[in-house]
Amino acid sequence: MKLPEAIEQQWLAARARFAGLAAREQKVLAAGAAIVALALLYFALWLPAESARQRQAQSLADARALSMQLAALAPAAERARGSGLGTASNGVSLLAAVDQATRDGSLPKPPTRLQPDGDTRVRLWFEDVPFDALLQWLQRLQQRQGIRVDSAEFDRKPTSGLADARLSLVRGR
Repeated sequence: MKLPEAIEQQWLAARARFAGLAAREQKVLAAGAAIVALALLYFALWLPAESARQRQAQSLADARALSMQLAALAPAAERARGSGLGTASNGVSLLAAVDQATRDGSLPKPPTRLQPDGDTRVRLWFEDVPFDALLQWLQRLQQRQGIRVDSAEFDRKPTSGLADARLSLVRGR
């Protein structure tokens, strides 16, 4: 590969000037050029690579520490999940789980009112619902979702087997 004419001219002039120096001056200049080249290699290549390696090592140490903390917290999280606080095992909130269960078709009619009471309680009102179907629905809700009845009030209707119900549901413990 041939250098452009102007650069080649400058290169030849620099070589001629170098050749015109005394042997001692040539050695000093060569040593200085070697020091500059080593400094360029150090600052342009080695230092950035070493800094990146140190950052990666620190990141790995931080990730390992976080992993150990999460492993230590895992039993407590499992206990909380098992107690029914927060969300169901499938990640659904208490309100959403109860709402889905009321729409699954196991009850002949939906509740007349569904109201959250904080994050851990849901209140339901039913009117003219078959009492036996409601009890079976509550049993399935407890078995499948871990949701239990905290309080219940039933009013018997004149029609046989029907009742009005006010329920307070919470996650089971």
